[in-house]
Amino acid sequence: AAMNNIRLKPGIVAYNAAASACEKAGRWEAAEDVKAEMEKVGISPDIVTYSALVSACEKGCRWEQALQLLPAMLWRGLRPNLVAFNGLVSSFEKGQQWEIAWTLLGEVARRELQADAITFNALIAASEKSHQWRLALDSIRKMRNSGLLPDAISFNLACSASGEGGLWSTVLEFLVGMRTSLLAPDGITFMAALRCCERSGGQWEAAMALMSQMLNQALEPGLTVANVLLRGCCGKGRWSESLSLLRLFSSRRLEPDQLSFQAAVDASRRAVRFLPAISILGLAQPDALRRLRTQPLGCR
Repeated sequence: AAMNNIRLKPGIVAYNAAASACEKAGRWEAAEDVKAEMEKVGISPDIVTYSALVSACEKGCRWEQALQLLPAMLWRGLRPNLVAFNGLVSSFEKGQQWEIAWTLLGEVARRELQADAITFNALIAASEKSHQWRLALDSIRKMRNSGLLPDAISFNLACSASGEGGLWSTVLEFLVGMRTSLLAPDGITFMAALRCCERSGGQWEAAMALMSQMLNQALEPGLTVANVLLRGCCGKGRWSESLSLLRLFSSRRLEPDQLSFQAAVDASRRAVRFLPAISILGLAQPDALRRLRTQPLGCR
């Protein structure tokens, strides 16, 4: 009977398990409630608790809440580990708070922790999303100087950042670097490189070479890739190539949209080629053709 009156109280392990469960579900508010309940019953949250909270905030895209967790850990005399710092950097990356993310890199070094690929990839992503392409490229340099090898994620982010700056030669260096590191460029890599070709202007031949590489790697070019290439044809007045591209994409069961046909027709118009334009319109589906008729043609 006496044993029936005994009420077992959950300890810190149980509370941390609950906080981790909330984190995995992306329930940052529920994770905060677990911490509040711990404090209410006199159990001090530890680094495991805070790491779960940081990760929950990151998954919930709550960088403002994540920002409050570092001083809270320090106030309790806890030493944040790299997992906690990486979670914080990722939170600020998702919130496009590149300045705070970079400040944390200095904090990681000050606490004699070694930043890893996760840290640097989050920094590159934060810089790239905020259009700070110079900082993104600086992250790659810092990564290498730390003795870390960039992985496929690093290269993809760096290519995207280089594309933002129209740095075609830098993108080419990264593509070579991937192959040197025995990493195969994927669809994301090629898309970033193609966008860089488009922004750089005059890199139409390079864009076509990239598409050939995609096909050689059995990567199917999507509609976005198709439209980037067709816009390149438009800019150069390459009516013959635009018609070939439309036929190629149609043969691969990729249905071009209004923008695809408009770019191809514009390429013919620029080259003063009326018959190819008629051929292009003949490839268009009825819906796309109707939309073309109702909108003025012009390179975008």
